Amino acid sequence: MTISPFLAALGSKAPPADGAKDMHLYGWLIGSWEMDTIRHLDDGTTEESTGEIHFGWVLEGRAIQDIWIRPRRPAPSTMYGTTLRIFDPDIGGWHIIWNDPLNQDYSRQIGRAEGKDIVQIGEDSRGLKARWRFTEIAADSFHWIGEERSSGNDPWQITYEHFARRERILDTLGRSSRNWPFPFHLSETAFGSSGRGRMRTDRWEQIIQQAAAQRAPDDRHPRACLSDPPGKRQVRRLPRLQSHYTRLRRAIKMSQ
Repeated sequence: MTISPFLAALGSKAPPADGAKDMHLYGWLIGSWEMDTIRHLDDGTTEESTGEIHFGWVLEGRAIQDIWIRPRRPAPSTMYGTTLRIFDPDIGGWHIIWNDPLNQDYSRQIGRAEGKDIVQIGEDSRGLKARWRFTEIAADSFHWIGEERSSGNDPWQITYEHFARRERILDTLGRSSRNWPFPFHLSETAFGSSGRGRMRTDRWEQIIQQAAAQRAPDDRHPRACLSDPPGKRQVRRLPRLQSHYTRLRRAIKMSQ
């Protein structure tokens, strides 16, 4: 499928080198997610649904754009909106611009880190105060909470909750894994001091060493041979493994 000139100009593979360090707050979200949604109604009841979210670098990697869809396609949509997230060094925060033309729902907010969470404060198109939070952030999941109130004296009321998980895809070794976005998900925002990045680095190093010890018949290049599923050989060239290993090491170094 050919990508249109517009989409080719909009999308980017990564942020520019001179701005990568500022993108960690939301950079770990790059990739595709599935979610379970709970809508909290005014009468105290709830409605449950499914959904999908997709995050990507845009505008030469100087912004992050996402698409939130509810429920999952191909079911008819009840929400189909997009957010543009732009870091502003003058305020040390992110401009958040949400648009859902299906529901005529719009909001502008400022996003910042608060402890282990990401908190966005602003107003929606109805003039209500809005607070949207990313909480319980892990490498492959997060809990999103949307709240609103009429004035600063009113208590926050939860309107929506999204429980998101990374979609499973085939990794570079042909195995089923979470959709890890190389390389900028490896940030302190996502992992804290868990050391998970180091464990993944050690695993890649082990794979490289195993690959170097093997040679495929009639081939000058060593190959890594893995079994997935059992009984079926998955073969990948060593240079490709080394390329991903190098990117992983670079990402971890940037996140420290």
